[in-house]
Amino acid sequence: DEQVAQDAGAPPSPPDFWFRGGATLIIDLREGRYGTIRRVIRKAIDDETRLAAQRKYVAGGDFFGLTYGADRALEPFAIAHRS
Repeated sequence: DEQVAQDAGAPPSPPDFWFRGGATLIIDLREGRYGTIRRVIRKAIDDETRLAAQRKYVAGGDFFGLTYGADRALEPFAIAHRS
């Protein structure tokens, strides 16, 4: 596996896609001086399931798995976003 070789110190090859992480904060500004954090939505860069879904999407695969995860039955919210 190319990733295993690079982790072992092999020279890096050009990336085939960028895999980014981050977080979105939902803040209620009506409470307190600086507001209150109500929700944190994170996208971890060390999530192997998310990485596999990104690889599948880049290769022309399933958009659903990238956005909502692999198990459709566990994500009823996704039903509202189907087209």
